[in-house]
Amino acid sequence: MIRLKPWQWIILVSPIVIIITFLLIGAATQIHAWGSSWIWAVFTVIFVGWRWLLLRWTKLAVNQTEAVFAQVQEELESSTDNNLNVSCQLEKTKPTK
Repeated sequence: MIRLKPWQWIILVSPIVIIITFLLIGAATQIHAWGSSWIWAVFTVIFVGWRWLLLRWTKLAVNQTEAVFAQVQEELESSTDNNLNVSCQLEKTKPTK
């Protein structure tokens, strides 16, 4: 499992805090008086940046998981081959009647 550093958590949580704070301040200063169209542009930029960081930092976990599955599959295949070889050798060494 991937562990994020404290500063990475701060960066991932900060957009949510910034957006909520920004909207509260905007509402407090009568946001309807100066229009709200640019607020969505700020929201989109912050959200896209946050999502990009989230994907970038969690992509490592996907690669690690795929590597583990590949290793397990190789081990299963090799153990199956070894079991078949052992069973064939046991068959050959059995005394015939």
